[in-house]
Amino acid sequence: MRESEPIELRKNLAELKDGLIIPKIVSKTIDNVSRPTKEIPKKRRRNTKEIILEVLRDRPEMTMRELAPQLDLTIDSIRHHIRMFQDAGVIRHLGSTKAGRWEIVK
Repeated sequence: MRESEPIELRKNLAELKDGLIIPKIVSKTIDNVSRPTKEIPKKRRRNTKEIILEVLRDRPEMTMRELAPQLDLTIDSIRHHIRMFQDAGVIRHLGSTKAGRWEIVK
């Protein structure tokens, strides 16, 4: 941008959210003037909890270590969700740690 352009134009190219500067998507029009375009909505990802329950329904013998890379999550994240399910009484683990399986109660 040239120094002589108004500050308002510069403000339209970015916005401040939670202390971070977020650039807006800008496109060139036929008359070569930059204008902010509409923000593209993010594709809604399915709820992580629903996905974990679905996988455990299909493969109840799956371990947390096997589940994490399949869902592109950390083991700690999987452990957190499973613990929340267990505390809520949604699932329980039957058998030993390695040879056991998950049972969906609710």
